[in-house]
Amino acid sequence: MDQLKAIWANIVKYHFWILIPIVLLTSLGAFYVSRSDLDEKVKTRISKLENDFRVVSTLSTEAPKHPNTLSEKEMDGMLNTVTMNVKDAWSKQYERQKLILKWNTNVINNREILAKLDSYRPIELFLDYPLKEEPLQVTYRDQYKMYIKNVFPDLAKIIGARWTAQLGNAAFASSDSGDGSDFSGATPTSGPAPLVNWSSSSQSSLQSSIVPWYNPATAPSTLDICYTQEDIWILHGILEVIKATNGKAKENFQAPIKEVEWIKIGKSAGSTAASIMQAFSDGTDDYSDGGGAAVVVSPDPADNRYVDSNYKPVPAAKLRAAMKSSNPEDAFFAVAKRVPVRFRVKMDQTKIAKLLAECGNADLMIEVKQVRINAADGAGISIGGMMGGGGYGDGMGADDGSDGGSADDGSDGGGGDGFGVSSFATSASKADPPVEIYGIVYLFNPVEFSKLGLEKVTENTTLVTTAGPAAASPVAGSVPPIAIPGTPVTPTAPLPVTSPVPAVTAPPPGSVGPVAPGDQAIPAGPES
Repeated sequence: MDQLKAIWANIVKYHFWILIPIVLLTSLGAFYVSRSDLDEKVKTRISKLENDFRVVSTLSTEAPKHPNTLSEKEMDGMLNTVTMNVKDAWSKQYERQKLILKWNTNVINNREILAKLDSYRPIELFLDYPLKEEPLQVTYRDQYKMYIKNVFPDLAKIIGARWTAQLGNAAFASSDSGDGSDFSGATPTSGPAPLVNWSSSSQSSLQSSIVPWYNPATAPSTLDICYTQEDIWILHGILEVIKATNGKAKENFQAPIKEVEWIKIGKSAGSTAASIMQAFSDGTDDYSDGGGAAVVVSPDPADNRYVDSNYKPVPAAKLRAAMKSSNPEDAFFAVAKRVPVRFRVKMDQTKIAKLLAECGNADLMIEVKQVRINAADGAGISIGGMMGGGGYGDGMGADDGSDGGSADDGSDGGGGDGFGVSSFATSASKADPPVEIYGIVYLFNPVEFSKLGLEKVTENTTLVTTAGPAAASPVAGSVPPIAIPGTPVTPTAPLPVTSPVPAVTAPPPGSVGPVAPGDQAIPAGPES
């Protein structure tokens, strides 16, 4: 008994040191049991999630459609509704344009021939280059040559301008500086002062770009006639926009637009837009031959006449192949052809909003992509190595007196490609600055849904309309997006002209290129 008392006394005396290992071992045991239980629960949960994931992953193969017939039926109905809405919009746009882009007896005095020409929609689907056989007799092609000789003065009357250029006059064609200046030395026609001034050198440059085939001794080809008539319709539309902007003005000092410096349609407008866009492109659709070499320009009148969704000129061979294709990748070209237009006018800066509104409300709508104000002020900028002959890379800067090489129409550009600005432009009134518009005119093709290749669309299909890495590819069974121009716009308030921009800035979303010093860039509205 005494021994037990001694042992207990020692335990009481050293109980702290005895309890420490006991508590430690008990804690470790509890931790181990809890951790083992938690690990087991985690493993069970992970196993369940992995099993659920495998089940979901197999749905795309085991159940490629909707989980029940009711939802599948409803989704098919929604897709059919969207498809019919697109088809209806496309049809309405085409039928409306067909009333505007009309062949009439003033062109060729034979209704059968006119009906034949009208059936070439789109031209590339029916007329190959080179033509194996002329579908029109030389008599009717000569009639068109006589018509085109007299059409330009009538077009100038739309805006109250006087047409002084002569078709086939080499002196005018070689004297154009591309800036609207009149260095031709032509004697103005007598009569009342024009409402809108338009120099004969600018007129001659435009005329030469629209009818490069003109030769008094030979008749134009059917291809020449078709593409020239497209340009005439577009030119008519641009002049109607200018007329609508000027409203009821009777004298030049009353007119918001006082002078047309130049107008460029198709190839001459599209090439410059492409050089601006090059610095911001993703490197796709460079239209090379696959070995890094540039494609040789074809004498085909369709070559580089139209642009794709990235504003790059489309080679004729690619365009003609796309027109005859039924692959979803070429659906963009099956709906409409995009003709680039660019024109510069001197106008009242407070009426710029009205000009833009008229572009959107025109019968042949111009989808404005870029506006440049006071482009004559400040030096131009070179883009992506596009500089040539000492001129400016984007072809749109001021003339510094250097040798700018040749313009795209074969004349002295005075800086780049004929967009250089001479002292004639820089002396303009600050109240009437030069305003430059770049836009797209859509020429809709007849509705043919089989050309869209809807049945070939998969999750891997990439459409031409998807620009940039962030664009999503369509899913299986969906309708490819179709470019339809936006709704008409209404002016809200005059756009102010701010002080010159001190540095080059990145373009806003939807614009075509960079902003040069001295410019005020106005971003275009959202593209539908």
